Amino acid sequence: MEIKIDNLFKKYKDVNVLKGINLEIKNGMFGLLGPNGAGKTTLIRILTTLIPQTSGKVEINGIDVRQKKEVRKIIGYLPQEFSFYPEMTVTECMDYLAILSGIKNRKNRIEKVKELLEKVNLLEQKDKRCKSLSGGMKRRLGIAQAMLNNPKVLIVDEPTAGLDPEERIRLRNLLSDFSKDKIVILSTHIVEDIEYTCENIAILNKGQVIYLGNASSLIKKAEGKIWSIEFKNNKFEEVKKKYTLISSIYDKENVKVRILSEKKPMEEAVTVKPTMEDAYMQLIKG
Repeated sequence: MEIKIDNLFKKYKDVNVLKGINLEIKNGMFGLLGPNGAGKTTLIRILTTLIPQTSGKVEINGIDVRQKKEVRKIIGYLPQEFSFYPEMTVTECMDYLAILSGIKNRKNRIEKVKELLEKVNLLEQKDKRCKSLSGGMKRRLGIAQAMLNNPKVLIVDEPTAGLDPEERIRLRNLLSDFSKDKIVILSTHIVEDIEYTCENIAILNKGQVIYLGNASSLIKKAEGKIWSIEFKNNKFEEVKKKYTLISSIYDKENVKVRILSEKKPMEEAVTVKPTMEDAYMQLIKG
């Protein structure tokens, strides 16, 4: 499996939302990272044939995305905002969606729905109404419906937003397992989700790819630019105005901060090993 994106532009009225995107994506987990408004969702909506590109070429396994019917046969999609039929049970909802996905044989549908609910750990909730599911359960049900046609490409947009740590880990592991012989594109602004699951990542900002590679290479870019400083609480506002703060931890009298700076910001500052979140901030702010 391979996705090829060549010089992709998307324009809304007079605004270029995507500005010459070039990407090649192959089997495995691929992370699409960037701040809100970077163009991630627009790119996903083009890949899933929901909107047309303004110019450029996009192929999924050799099929041009303008061939909507053919592309939709091999793609599963979980959007950031989605809903189910609230009064239906989990099983009823999945069965109905399976019919819409073209699985006409009732026996095949029953087997498929059971298999997927087991895979996303929702078999015990099969008789619950959709409206009574927790946020994490709804996300997992969303993944299950996206897998109904056994897609070769699964695209998920902000799948862990609003979930507790346990659900986030469960969902990340689920996607990682599914990606073994397929492409899974994980689009998010949560750096940690990308760091623990994706071998390759692309970072978008203002409609352009500003980084393409792996996490370790990204982290190297921030070496020598992340500083730790501890000082009295009353100096915090002054420091905050002068430097780019990544994090701060308060004590009774002191505050310890991580600062992004090309040069040593203060005499007492010491360099620290950057995390992926540090590197991401350095790239976005840079």
